[in-house]
Amino acid sequence: MSDPPNESEAAFLKAIGDRSEHETAEAERELRVFLARRPDSFEGQLLLGWICFRRSGFEDMVAALSRAVTLDSSSAQAWSYLGTGYFYQGRLSDAVEAFNAALAVKESPSELTRLGCCLHRLGRTEEAIAAYRRALRLLPAAGRRQGSYKNFRLMRALR
Repeated sequence: MSDPPNESEAAFLKAIGDRSEHETAEAERELRVFLARRPDSFEGQLLLGWICFRRSGFEDMVAALSRAVTLDSSSAQAWSYLGTGYFYQGRLSDAVEAFNAALAVKESPSELTRLGCCLHRLGRTEEAIAAYRRALRLLPAAGRRQGSYKNFRLMRALR
């Protein structure tokens, strides 16, 4: 596990995160300079993964997030982002493993839905249905009525 960022590093990472919304390339360059000095920064690796996702740099995304989960394997967010990177690379079996790791830390309807999607694409239909059903059980009734999830129709059909 990496040392938490000190106050100035935390402020820097927050500023980079804020800039990444509009100045992705510049934010990524500055973050890479920071990570060259501090490669053990979990927060930095997580942020780099997010920035790479925003520019569709899935190979770089997966590399940064693989480092992040090595630094802190108890981060559901890092595992989720890593699973998303694998998904966009077409590495569905790896995505399933990452989403399962995220779920081992914290169960959530969105992770279960992502897991179900990967399992479905892998032809593991029964497992996909089970994941979608678990997601439905976790969704608050209001969320079910609003249909706020991409796979809502399929999940509703499974009730």
